[in-house]
Amino acid sequence: MVAIAAASSGCVRSNSHSCGDGTLCPEALRCVAIDGVPTRCVDPDVFPACAGLAQAAECAVSDGGIGTCQGGACIVPLCGDEATDAPEVCDDGNVRAGDGCSSDCRSVETCGNETIDLAQGEQCDRGLFGLSGDGCTSVCKDEYPIWQDVTTTVPPARNGFRLVTAGDGNVALLGGTFGTALDDHWSWDGVSWLQVLSPTVLPSSRRLFASSYDPDRDRIVMFGGVKEDELGGSTDTDELWEWDGVSWSQLPASGPRPSARASASLACGGGRCVLFGGRGTTTGMAAEIYRDLWAWNGTAWSPLQAANGPTARASAAMVYDQSADRFVLIGGDTQADGGGWTDETWTLVAGGTWQPLAPVPLPTVEMPSAAYDPTTPPGTGRVIVTAQSDRVAPTLELVGSTWSPRGPQPNQRTTIAYAPRLGRVLAIADSQLTAFSLQADATWTATAAQRINATGEASYTFAAYDARRGVTVAVDSASGTFQYPATWEWNGIGWRRARIDGVPLLTGGAVAYDRACGATVLVGGQNPFITPTVFTSGTWRYDGAWSQDLGPTPPGRSHHAMTYDSVRNAIVVFGGATATGESNETWRYQGATCNARVWSAAQPALAPSPRSHTRLAFDARRGVALLFGGSSNGVELGDTWEWDGTAWIERTPATSPVARSDHAMAFDARRGRVVLFGGTRLQTRLSDTWEWDGTIWSKVEPVVAPPPQTTMAIAPDVTGGLVVVGGNVASSAGRMHRYHFEQVIDVRESCVANTDSDGDGLAGCADPDCWARCAPLCAPGITCDGPGCGDATCQAGLENYLICPADCTP
Repeated sequence: MVAIAAASSGCVRSNSHSCGDGTLCPEALRCVAIDGVPTRCVDPDVFPACAGLAQAAECAVSDGGIGTCQGGACIVPLCGDEATDAPEVCDDGNVRAGDGCSSDCRSVETCGNETIDLAQGEQCDRGLFGLSGDGCTSVCKDEYPIWQDVTTTVPPARNGFRLVTAGDGNVALLGGTFGTALDDHWSWDGVSWLQVLSPTVLPSSRRLFASSYDPDRDRIVMFGGVKEDELGGSTDTDELWEWDGVSWSQLPASGPRPSARASASLACGGGRCVLFGGRGTTTGMAAEIYRDLWAWNGTAWSPLQAANGPTARASAAMVYDQSADRFVLIGGDTQADGGGWTDETWTLVAGGTWQPLAPVPLPTVEMPSAAYDPTTPPGTGRVIVTAQSDRVAPTLELVGSTWSPRGPQPNQRTTIAYAPRLGRVLAIADSQLTAFSLQADATWTATAAQRINATGEASYTFAAYDARRGVTVAVDSASGTFQYPATWEWNGIGWRRARIDGVPLLTGGAVAYDRACGATVLVGGQNPFITPTVFTSGTWRYDGAWSQDLGPTPPGRSHHAMTYDSVRNAIVVFGGATATGESNETWRYQGATCNARVWSAAQPALAPSPRSHTRLAFDARRGVALLFGGSSNGVELGDTWEWDGTAWIERTPATSPVARSDHAMAFDARRGRVVLFGGTRLQTRLSDTWEWDGTIWSKVEPVVAPPPQTTMAIAPDVTGGLVVVGGNVASSAGRMHRYHFEQVIDVRESCVANTDSDGDGLAGCADPDCWARCAPLCAPGITCDGPGCGDATCQAGLENYLICPADCTP
């Protein structure tokens, strides 16, 4: 007999009786009230099935029907009766799908409810609307695994580019032309190139524009130039653009402003930017040159009236000399049709007066490029000038009112700018973008772009994601020196070589990000240049600079496994090679505060066998650390273990990856699984990808896979994906890949407030796709303590005014 449910208005029959709330049930039935649901009339036979069972517990009635206990009665749901009985979530009186209630009444047919609603066109539903990259798009369409090559590139060859100081302390390379005008933006720190991507519109392709860095407003200012269209036509422009460190924006074209022109001179300092001269064309007429002077204060242009001053000219260099609070104008072309280069130097002081700088003991410089170096001489500063032309010219130096030649410039067509972070003037020369650095004695030193593990040497790279700073930190001995390894930072787009000192040169160490302390912790390793091998027992922290913890540490070891346990706020270390052989010790590094952290040896009753070259990864969803494989006396292992903070538990799934060592493992927060990649099996590199969901290992067949590799590192990055870097990749030196799930036709969420790029109706920090920047310590869909959007603190590297205007201002 099944349960009988009446409409909320009551069951009107003869011999009926009242349930006390206005509902009438036949005398043979009994009343039951269900937590806010209208009273039901049910057969007395359905009450015994729930005797001793809790509310909502599963129950069975005499005719085999399965229901749930509601108000002490076993209610068997009947889809289509307009009564929503658990486990129904809706009941619209029919069994049709596609009308907001599924045919089985178990789904309200919305993406994100963990039910695949085929009638709504869903292909998948992982339970979190708006999240992509977990195998299901933000609008419930299937995604496919892919390893994407994200290797950092270098700028393509070009001429006529601009080099300017940038607010991040490096120099920016803008535009130029190589067959056609370019619109790209690059950053150079003296070691590595990084392409800068704007989340908003870029200035269109142009050349011969004026640019300068405004230190008072922390902006790169760009004016004018020659714009080129798709048909090869060119037009002078009067557009004014600014880069604020996050995005490019075009300033309104209102009020008085300089006319459209190219090859003008622009410099910023002392609270304003000054524009002088340039070359322009008028329709149907020949080119003309200008001598007008304008000031930009960040809001509006205003014409300046300066007495006397230089004649009309284009392509002059101009810098702001902060030691004398003056603008310095060097050289220029005084002829409208070109070729009238001058050796004049003029200064414009704060009051608006032009003064010639005489005498002028310097040769004429064609297409001068200038930079102000505030550090040399100490307390004074100097102006450095090189030539952007093919004619060989010396490097010129202006200190006070005296020009001095300081040896040859590094190359032909040399463009220069000052890099505050490095404290040097940097030069980018010729169309191949050859790089140089100016030393204190005014000599130039050639520099070459470096890339992490560019040699593909058989070195050990270890990496961890610094969630507070939004960078993946990698330590790579192959790109280091005989004294120190190289420390690199990956910001989701490119690498920066952060430090080259602070820790000994180590191989076979391990790192983990200590979330509570906001630092990457490095433990152990060995120096490959010491014989016999000495195992290191030190503990170091990195938060932008390295420091060593001086307290007691575990015995020295290398090739051990290490991870951070976010549930128990502890770093866990297992195994490794030691002076006495391979170990199966478990060590924990924890304490109430960062400064109180101490090492202690765990004493579990059972542990994995002694081994080295193994890996640990912490499964944040299940609260356990996963260990797989490694090697024991050179023999690869293929066992799976989990550490719950107290005990080791061996897992024996039906299918597992083949035994291996020197593989890479990390937790994929989007998918809630541990990912394993590559490694070594019988001296052969591997390239397979596996996922562990807490119960089984599943082999992933990606659309694109990296080449076989070993001794590499895998770690999350700010995009929420996993990146593999370094290791022994002889066939593909220096390559880097990101692991994620996607649909090729998908548009990625831009994480800009009020801008819904992927079309799921969510934008900025309201979109789960932005979790890695909006709530960096929390897995998608999980609320946890920690910094994030809305805490009134603007986190550099993660937040900006575009994604979190509540915390950050432009």
